[in-house]
Amino acid sequence: MKGLRYLKSRSWLNVGGVYKVFSSYLILLLLLAGCAWDNANIMSIHALPANAIHPVWSPDGKSLAFESDLAGNWDLWTMNRDGTGLKQITHDPSNERFASWSPDGTRLAYSSDRSGNWDIWSMKLDGSDNRQLTQFNGLDIAPIWSPDGKRIAFVSSRSMDVLVWVMDADGGNVQGMPNIRCGDWVSAWSPDGKSVAAVSSMRGKSDIWLIDIQDRTIKQLTQKTDTRRDFLPAWSPDGNHIAFVSERNGHRDIWLMDRDGTNERRIAKGALGERELKYNVDKQVFDGLSFLYLSWSPDGRDLAFTRVNDEGRGEIAVLQVAQLMK
Repeated sequence: MKGLRYLKSRSWLNVGGVYKVFSSYLILLLLLAGCAWDNANIMSIHALPANAIHPVWSPDGKSLAFESDLAGNWDLWTMNRDGTGLKQITHDPSNERFASWSPDGTRLAYSSDRSGNWDIWSMKLDGSDNRQLTQFNGLDIAPIWSPDGKRIAFVSSRSMDVLVWVMDADGGNVQGMPNIRCGDWVSAWSPDGKSVAAVSSMRGKSDIWLIDIQDRTIKQLTQKTDTRRDFLPAWSPDGNHIAFVSERNGHRDIWLMDRDGTNERRIAKGALGERELKYNVDKQVFDGLSFLYLSWSPDGRDLAFTRVNDEGRGEIAVLQVAQLMK
C-alpha cells in the first residue's frame, strides 16, 4: 500500500528509569481510509512512547537514525527501514541531536551539549570513538556531511551575519558562507557536493536559497508573495529535485521543485500535522518545526520526515515520493 508509514515499537523502562533492551517489536500498519492527502494514502506506525524526530537515511538505505526524548533527555537511535532493530546509540545524561551519516556509513556526526555548549561531534555507529569537532562558546548544531565525506556544513551562532558554516570533516578549516543569515537553519548538500540548499528570512520571509560552495554566490529558489514559511529542503539522490515543506496554503505541506526553483508542486497536503510538538525535556532555542528534517532515501523512493500527531508527539513518517513524481 502506498503512502506514509509511521514506525512504532513498544518499550519498557526499569525502576530506575534506565532502559532495558527492547524485547519485542510491534509493526502495525493502519490504513486511514477516506483521507485525501493529494495523491497519497496514509499508513501509520508509531516509533516510541515519546518523541521520535529528525529521521535520516543511512547511505545504503537500510536504516534510519533519529532522536528521541524517551529518557528525559535527547538521545540518538537507529532502526531498520521497516521499524525493527531499534537500537539506542547514546546513553549520555547530556543531549545528543541532529544525526548525519558519513557517506561510507561508518560514523554519525551530531550535536551535543555535553561540553557545556552545543558543539559538533562524530562517533562510530556503536557510540564509541567520540570526537569533538567544534569548540565554540555558543551554538554549533545541525551538521550535514558532504557527499564526498570531506566536509561538514552546520549552523552556528558564531557570527550575527553568517549562520551556515562549512568545515573539514576533522573540524579544521572552518569557513562561513556569505550573505545567508536570519534563520538559515537546516541545510542540505547537493549530491554533486557543489551547492548547499539553506533557509533564510533575510528578505522578510522564510525562503529556500542555494549557496554555491566554490564561488560563494547565492540564489533564491522559492519566492512566495506572503510571509508563510518554505523550509526543510532535501535533495533527491539524482540532484534534479528539491523537496521542502511549505505553509503557503495554511497547512504543513510537502512540496517538490526542480533544482533551479521552477516547477513547484505540492505532493502531500498537511503531511507534518497540525499540532505543535510537545517536549519531554526543556525546550531549546532551536526546537520547533524548522528543525524537523526531510530525508530522501538513497534509492529515491521514500521521503522520511517527522509528523506531529494529535497528541503533540513527533512520529517518524515515510512518504513514497517516487509514486508522486510520475
